[in-house]
Amino acid sequence: MRIEMIATGEELLDGRVTNTNARDLAAELKFHGLGLSQVTTVGDDPAVLLATFREVAQRADVAIVTGGLGPTDDDRTAAVLAEQAGVDLVLYPEWMERLNAYFGRLQRPMSESNKKQAYLPEGSEMIDNPSGTAAGISMEIDGCVFFALPGVPREMRQMMQASIIPIVLKMTGGAVSPPATYTFKTFGLGESKATDRLASLYPLPTGVDIGFRAKLPEVHLTLKIFPDLVDGDVETHLNRYCKEIRERLGAAIFTENADESFVGSLGRLLREKGWTLAMAESCTGGMVGSMLTEEGGSSTFFRASVVTYSNEAKRDLLGVEQALLDEYGAVSEPVARAMAEGARRVALADIAASITGVAGPSGGTPEKPVGTVHVAVATATETEHFQLRLTGSRERIRVLSAYGALQMIRRILTKNQDTPLFLSLRKRKA
Repeated sequence: MRIEMIATGEELLDGRVTNTNARDLAAELKFHGLGLSQVTTVGDDPAVLLATFREVAQRADVAIVTGGLGPTDDDRTAAVLAEQAGVDLVLYPEWMERLNAYFGRLQRPMSESNKKQAYLPEGSEMIDNPSGTAAGISMEIDGCVFFALPGVPREMRQMMQASIIPIVLKMTGGAVSPPATYTFKTFGLGESKATDRLASLYPLPTGVDIGFRAKLPEVHLTLKIFPDLVDGDVETHLNRYCKEIRERLGAAIFTENADESFVGSLGRLLREKGWTLAMAESCTGGMVGSMLTEEGGSSTFFRASVVTYSNEAKRDLLGVEQALLDEYGAVSEPVARAMAEGARRVALADIAASITGVAGPSGGTPEKPVGTVHVAVATATETEHFQLRLTGSRERIRVLSAYGALQMIRRILTKNQDTPLFLSLRKRKA
């Protein structure tokens, strides 16, 4: 079965909006053993839309259109589908009732423009949209089944999963079985190095797929075994390739739970050990504290984050000696160590980390260029330090610094010296 996607909207062509719908649609189809043959992005010009729809109808069995179902004049998907099919737009009373009820719940009158959304191509089937004002459309034109969905990502995903996937699976005779799926989330290798470590596994046998997704600064791998395609037992293949991936990626894997975040996995380790954590942040400005408190239940292990941006704050709140600041400067190993030890002491925590650096775009010197970051982690018995030399935007430097500190904490908690310290140049114990 050939399935194509048509993404509509000028905002997709001029860069105002990223087409995440294509990614989500492709992933949902692949999960069910299906796939997209082609994605076409087109603006709102009616003539271009009509030509595109007709072209896709000549080669595809299913065309999934996103966008163009809103209330404004440049929302033209329904009208173009009607023109392609040679029918009129007609009022669907049941959707008009839904719109009246929707705006009634909001306690505001429905605008005239919204009434347009109750007019669909004559003879088409209406697809329910539980979250918005645009009904989906299903109709066969020239031997191709068109599904038109809103461009709003949340609405598109919900309607795709609830309505479109079941219909498409029925069209295939229900012969396609969802794959067995397993997820590995990694940090510290980068996508190219992770790929290199798995190179000996390729070519993969039919029915086995390993997908990579870079989510700065993490790399996620998804192993899929397709029951209808693989030769042999699914569980056997799943166990074999999970073992192979673990052996090759090792301590770079921070979780094998698809729903667990980097910070969530670290929180789990802290709870298992019964340790509390404190942070002293300078160039990251509280980013680590924010990341930690995004996780539910972080109050069980997270005690405090002290944002000491100025030298005076480092001295007065953390007890960093003025002599260290004068001799080495705020961005230095001695000050990073003193900040971590001070945060641990002030917060009465079992472990504390510090981050101090030059995030840019200004402030660098030949000795300490932009991207120079010092991280230290203090426990009751030792203080460890490492230095980062990062490049890129201010935001990138701050994010990588935050992850680097948390990864160093992970390394200490697991006592695994193979845990990669991202872009670490040097590390020493006190």
